Amino acid sequence: MAYYITTKGEQTRVYRIAADDTAKDNLMITNIDNVYDVVSVSDDEYNYLKINTKYITGYNGSNYTFEDCDISLVQEDLENYISSVKKHLKTAIDGYTSHPDNASWQSYYNYLDNLDFSSLTYPINSSWEKYCLDNSISFVHPLQLP
Repeated sequence: MAYYITTKGEQTRVYRIAADDTAKDNLMITNIDNVYDVVSVSDDEYNYLKINTKYITGYNGSNYTFEDCDISLVQEDLENYISSVKKHLKTAIDGYTSHPDNASWQSYYNYLDNLDFSSLTYPINSSWEKYCLDNSISFVHPLQLP
């Protein structure tokens, strides 16, 4: 079972995502139930946000509604996005040195740090995460980080 961790009372404002109970616990959120709502979602719903293929348009108390993301990345957009992802990764890497996922974060950070943007074909007509998935590149979405 996957989870969205959302702002308390605002289930469409997703703070973090977790693939399962272990990933949820590894987010290391203290007082999670007092500050956030933890909403169980399907694996598909989890993946919509993880790979940025859909965005949330509503929540009726038990079910989410989604719309497709229409993404077309040019090099400058991708460079800006990757810069933001690297900042999130670096914060997690430095702040949680003993975290069980730290090595995979560092590996992804290193990949992004050495990415030759000019070697890619633009526009990329999907999210960066979907591109990674389609090209067998291991990635971490910022919403998966503590």
